[in-house]
Amino acid sequence: MATAGCLSTSGSGTVTITSSTQASLSTMAYICPGTPASCGSADPYTYTYKPPAGTSEVVVSPGFSVQNRSGDVVGLPAGVYTVGVYEAGSLADTVSIDIFSNQERDLSIWHQAVARESSTDPCPADWAPSWAHWPNSGSGGFVCNHRVYVYYPELPVLTPNSVASGQVWRQSIGRASAESECPEGYQPGWAQWPNSGAGGYTCDRAVQ
Repeated sequence: MATAGCLSTSGSGTVTITSSTQASLSTMAYICPGTPASCGSADPYTYTYKPPAGTSEVVVSPGFSVQNRSGDVVGLPAGVYTVGVYEAGSLADTVSIDIFSNQERDLSIWHQAVARESSTDPCPADWAPSWAHWPNSGSGGFVCNHRVYVYYPELPVLTPNSVASGQVWRQSIGRASAESECPEGYQPGWAQWPNSGAGGYTCDRAVQ
């Protein structure tokens, strides 16, 4: 992991990170939730991982052992991460990974709307006609609504009529801190959606 552009990834859910060079005693990986432009010691990273010297491949899945900023060994929660790998303090490469278990994903949804002049005005493809209070300075008006997954904008948003048998949904609720307890049936995690998109701790569960 000593040369620039040395990393490649494969898989989704369980991700294999492969390096064209072997890790050394001075190799360090910084892990940031979401997809920031960079992830290193000067960035608001959440976890670190020091690969064993001589290794060139690591398989990452939820629960993978990493260290938090306090130096405690913890399991990496499911989610989307940016991993910056440094060699002797210099950036070697940066990759993004998406790890989840049992087909769990953070399916937070953006609700988008645009105003339209009347009930007869057509909506764009994949947008649904509706009415809302916000148009016309709060007096209400006709709108077109659209929904898109925050972290998977390329996927169609599933509806109750389109959910395949056995589809697993991931439900998340925010929590104040890493020490806050989760309700029964929920597991502690981290996601990008809390705190107006700045990220925060969550309690997660998978339901069908």
